[in-house]
Amino acid sequence: MQSIWDIRRAAGDAKIAGLCGGVAEKWSIDPLLVRVGAAVLALSGGLGAVVYAAGWLMLPKKGETESVLERRLPGARGIPRTAWLVITAVTALIVMATIGSAIPIGTGPVIAIAAVWYFFFHRPRQKKADQQTTSALPDRTTGDAAAAWQQRISEHMARQNGTTPHQPAPPAAAPGPPRAWTPAGDQFTEPTGWAGQLPPTVPEAVRMDHRDTATFFAHPDPAGLYPAESGRRSATAVATPASTKRLTKVAAVAAIVVLGGLGILDGVGALTIGLATYASAALLVAAVTLVASAWMGRPKGLVAITAVLALLSVGTQAPAPSMPSDAPPYTQLSGPVSELPTSHEFSTGDFELDLTNAEIDADTDMDISSELGTIRVVLPREGNVRVVTSNELGEVRLPDHTVSGADQNPTYERIEDPDAPTLELTITNELGTVEVVEP
Repeated sequence: MQSIWDIRRAAGDAKIAGLCGGVAEKWSIDPLLVRVGAAVLALSGGLGAVVYAAGWLMLPKKGETESVLERRLPGARGIPRTAWLVITAVTALIVMATIGSAIPIGTGPVIAIAAVWYFFFHRPRQKKADQQTTSALPDRTTGDAAAAWQQRISEHMARQNGTTPHQPAPPAAAPGPPRAWTPAGDQFTEPTGWAGQLPPTVPEAVRMDHRDTATFFAHPDPAGLYPAESGRRSATAVATPASTKRLTKVAAVAAIVVLGGLGILDGVGALTIGLATYASAALLVAAVTLVASAWMGRPKGLVAITAVLALLSVGTQAPAPSMPSDAPPYTQLSGPVSELPTSHEFSTGDFELDLTNAEIDADTDMDISSELGTIRVVLPREGNVRVVTSNELGEVRLPDHTVSGADQNPTYERIEDPDAPTLELTITNELGTVEVVEP
């Protein structure tokens, strides 16, 4: 995660805020590929737009030390970075659940881009960096420190038993005498060399064969200084930074697989999945990770992420407050259309107009309009009908096709007799759903 905060927005190669240029420069990628990926993510439930906005607010521009958020809100410096990541993730989930159905591309590209980035870019580079770090470590430092520690343990045991301490032989490759220690009263002094320090015989009680060195140093308490806990296994004794890092990666992959799988099922229409389901699935992954952290070490920010997901899960499952409505829930009209009301206008709510038994006796225009909500119209059983819809943002379902997105104006016609009168319905909805069905 640290590499994310090391990104600096590009100052020269910037089309909007310089975030894509900064990412490309940080990881040596073609900026065009980064911008294409950002555009695809922006059309995948709005996720890319949220991430881009977060990067613009939280990452400084190249050559600067403060981000936009830190300049506008000085108190933001004291908030942990993990908290900002949690806020970004929660915002992305809310945006995807709110407007995801109105955006043409589902969440499938998100999973594909994340998999390509992790398996073909991040993971190989991380392995290469780990190998370079391991190969760059000096060989003598650890060996000298281990030899000194071994000698001090041997001297301590020898003084307890009243015997002569054993001095290990110096490494063959060492240019000078190693850092061995000998007792001088209650103080330890460093000798000037090895000559004359090896005793002719070493007591068996304090002899340590070099083959046992790895086992000796691998033991958490080789001298038996701490009493062992009976009947309980200490989790912290086996937790290491490597195991914690491994748990973090497994949890991230599990979250991507679970949430991505739900997004695919929702996108193909196999299941209708809301924000509550996404939040509950993410909470399940976080809870399992929290349990596993008792043995493998707890990743930073896991408790905060779990708490936020728990609150989000509870909040999304609570009954939503009813929307104020000025529309009648159901209206059924029958008889000649020339004698029926030709205008139905309201602000918010769900409205259904049933014209199943209406008789089209003359050319008639009927207008239905709403600012927010759902409009459902059942067409007359017989006669010529022409439907013209206008929906600024949402979904329009007609008998022969369905469209979703912004600024949609689909039409539908049912002409049985060109010489007969026609009923023309004009349906306008600013935000919501329009549904026209045959009886």
